[in-house]
Amino acid sequence: MSCHCHTRLVRPYSRIARDYDAITGVVDFMRARRAFERLVRTYGIHFRSAVDVGCGTGLFACYLNRRWGVPVFGVDRSPEMLAAARRNCPNLDVCFLLQDFRNFRLPWHVELATANSCTLNHLMDGEQLKHGFRAIHDNLHSGSYLVFDLLTNHQPAHWTQGRTRTWSRRWRRRRCSSTRES
Repeated sequence: MSCHCHTRLVRPYSRIARDYDAITGVVDFMRARRAFERLVRTYGIHFRSAVDVGCGTGLFACYLNRRWGVPVFGVDRSPEMLAAARRNCPNLDVCFLLQDFRNFRLPWHVELATANSCTLNHLMDGEQLKHGFRAIHDNLHSGSYLVFDLLTNHQPAHWTQGRTRTWSRRWRRRRCSSTRES
């Protein structure tokens, strides 16, 4: 008796891109927007350009452009998600780039990088995480901001709590405070 197993590799998000926003994208976007606006108020974040790393369907990149009036790059490695992003953000000052965020390159440096909806959790080990942070760092101006979320096995006691840390360009910790999402 012989068994013929056929394995077909499928690119991540290739089959769910069209339905992603209805499944989780809009809910994740609303959470990220509330948290981001709280951080902007709390820390006086100012920026004139941005990149949304792992932008998916482009909702947050589109929001950054519309709400803050700045040029925005959206970086993602899924062509299907970027197609959805282009549909979500027509005729805006948002440029979507098909790149892996572990080693992406923007046409110019920006002042804000965001990585929402656990984008950084797609990196599978410490070395990949190091490359991802290095790529983000290399695409930012000095004195810029990185806003991201990350799931770890050391989560706050309640899912609406979070930690905020402010770091200098040299990656030294300057201030740490607990925050709670309202």
